[in-house]
Amino acid sequence: MPLTMPETELRALFARMGEGFFVAEMVRDPGREVLDFRYLEVNPAFEDLTGLRADQVVGRTGRALFPDLPDWLFETYARVAEGGAPARFQIEVPSLGEREYEVRAYPAWDSTGQRFAVLFLDVTERRNTEASLRERKARLRALFEGMFQFTGLLTPDGTLLEANQAALAFGGLTGEETIGLKFWDTGWWVGTPESAARLRAAVAEAAGGAFVRYEVEVRGAERNAVIDFSLRPVRDERGAVVFLVPEGRDITELKRAEAALAEKEGRLRLAVQGARLGVWEFDLPRDCWRLDARALAITGLDLPAETWVPASSPVLHAWFASIHPEDASRRAAAYERVLRQGGETFETEYRIPRPGHAWNWVAQQALVVERDTRTGAPLRLVGVARDVTEERDMQAELERLVVERTRELQEIQSRLAHAERMQALGQLAGGVAHDFNNVLQAVQGAAGLIERRPADPENVRRLARLAGEAAARGSAVTQRLLAFARRGDASARPMDVAALFGGLRDILRHTLGTGVVVRVEAPADLPAALADKAQLETVLVNLATNARDAMPGGGVLTFAAGTDIVERDGSGTAGGRPVPATLLAGCYVRLSVSDTGTGLPLDVLARATEPFFTTKGEGKGTGLGLAMARGFAEQSGGALHIESVPGRGTTVSLWFPCAGQAGASPLENTDDAAVEAVQQRRVLLVDDDPIVREVTSEQLETMGYVVLPAGSGPAALALLDAGTRPDIVISDLFMPGMDGVMLIREAHRRRPELPAILLTGFATNAAEIAVDGALSGSFSMLRKPVTAEQIAERVEALLANATAGDRT
Repeated sequence: MPLTMPETELRALFARMGEGFFVAEMVRDPGREVLDFRYLEVNPAFEDLTGLRADQVVGRTGRALFPDLPDWLFETYARVAEGGAPARFQIEVPSLGEREYEVRAYPAWDSTGQRFAVLFLDVTERRNTEASLRERKARLRALFEGMFQFTGLLTPDGTLLEANQAALAFGGLTGEETIGLKFWDTGWWVGTPESAARLRAAVAEAAGGAFVRYEVEVRGAERNAVIDFSLRPVRDERGAVVFLVPEGRDITELKRAEAALAEKEGRLRLAVQGARLGVWEFDLPRDCWRLDARALAITGLDLPAETWVPASSPVLHAWFASIHPEDASRRAAAYERVLRQGGETFETEYRIPRPGHAWNWVAQQALVVERDTRTGAPLRLVGVARDVTEERDMQAELERLVVERTRELQEIQSRLAHAERMQALGQLAGGVAHDFNNVLQAVQGAAGLIERRPADPENVRRLARLAGEAAARGSAVTQRLLAFARRGDASARPMDVAALFGGLRDILRHTLGTGVVVRVEAPADLPAALADKAQLETVLVNLATNARDAMPGGGVLTFAAGTDIVERDGSGTAGGRPVPATLLAGCYVRLSVSDTGTGLPLDVLARATEPFFTTKGEGKGTGLGLAMARGFAEQSGGALHIESVPGRGTTVSLWFPCAGQAGASPLENTDDAAVEAVQQRRVLLVDDDPIVREVTSEQLETMGYVVLPAGSGPAALALLDAGTRPDIVISDLFMPGMDGVMLIREAHRRRPELPAILLTGFATNAAEIAVDGALSGSFSMLRKPVTAEQIAERVEALLANATAGDRT
């Protein structure tokens, strides 16, 4: 490219340039690979910037002068020399003292295409300055973000430019949500229009150059806070306000402390206004006391009233030494809590000697009214003194009378309770003995006549009918006995669930403990449920007890009820919500018992309703509670379902038919095939009473069953171990050695699917049978006396359930 300026002028310009400049040519091997570049000409600024003279540079190569130049630099210069685009970059040259240069390379447009020209500046100082600025900015940012107070930066018109992390975290906000908004439109002020309006006025005032400070309540993510808020204007060099700095200090706890102090001071003033109170003060830095006239009279001190007296004075020293030895250490400890341990109040009672009375009791109360602002140490106490000698004497006499009267009342109560128990026991025993003697007389007489007149069928039938009627009267006696023990047979009737829940809430609120809150949720239009009320109450109380045990630290127990309409048999849904698939079509009342306790793991939840499965300790449960609850619900034509989440609680739901519709019963729809199947049933009958065992065997045999009798639990287990495979086990509950519950548990270990029935005259807590006569999968219970037909009905129901379970 031809020059448009004389060469002499160009060279003068070349010499005067402040930027370093050099012209170079590429050095290549015969294969045209780039090896180096050679300096052809340099300007004086090159010498100044590198510290090398021109005669040391011209004619030499870059690698020879600067061995630490990177390879990419040579490739870059080669592309530029061959006519490529100019290049601009920064490079650090360690051999020149870690200097950094900004470089611009241009093609020289010579005929060889190997020459290029370079302009460069030393930017080391600029780099260092920029790094220093970045570091300073990082320190300022760390200081800004590390402040525990809320702070930020605003424009004079109130636009938020910055907010530190403490402010954002308190409000549950992010910079993206707040930066760029007007400060009063951010989340700290939303929902408080009065505070937002006051803020706008404060911003306008601060933008005018004034410092603004006031207390205000702001919104936070988890709580509101009262803050000591200020706006400080920041001016430029001309004095114009360019920024506003908002700051907030959370003084919520301080306000609470001030309110508490004001309340305590108010109580103190009321105490002073009361009769017979003396006022005293203690100045800790000076170690001086001041008492009013009443306080001096109460304490017996001979000092001038309303005058500061050093604690080291002989009068005070002697008075402190006269305090009763048993009280002196307690009084000193009360002072120690205030003086050394940060206590706010001082309260103590002590005895001092007074003429005419062995000891006078003095009560003292005080409040720390002044503390050192730097160390927090107490500086001044203000308190009252009161003579409580008469109160102490009266209290001692009252305590003596209470102890004496309590002992008398306990003795009277014990005698009355014993008399009532004996009377009730005598009445009960006499009535039961009389009734059973009548029953036994009739049965025994009829049996004797039948034995003597076997050839007279008509009389045998008549006498057998009389014996049966006598046995029915015996059953009625049993019912009265069970009523006395608050137990009875199932009788399903329409029931007001809301009223039932209300009654349970009143009972359980006191029996479950103060840590358990009992809630009831039942709609007003809830239909009546069809179930046995006594059994349902027992189930609900047991579920509530289980819930209480699952909430050792307390919690919420909720009884809830609702209505579910099942459209199709076994649909598993009611109005879109899931229900047990065993429910038939119809209307159901859903009762649920929910707790906020520990919940059940999946493996425990899967087995919760199995008979005999329990997670309680040895001797604390046999695992029949939930199993019998499920059986009661199913026998009532409903179902049971348990939902639980570990750590969140458990909900047990029960469904019962709505009153006014025919609920499905597991004992219904017995077809002819089932009756015929009786002929093949094998019953293992276990009872330690030989008479009962023989009569029951004959009853079952007359119904078509094959009976395998055993006189004890071990004998029954021996039959099972020998390979005997009965279809069902029928056992008495109370037997010596191994009772019926233990027998059935052992039988289930050998044959888990084996159905079982317990026969008993009374269901005790030992078996934890919460629901009388309820089916529960492969387990049920019947109360004696029981007819052969009742036993057969229950046997067929259990075996039908077992068959249905096999099909599923």
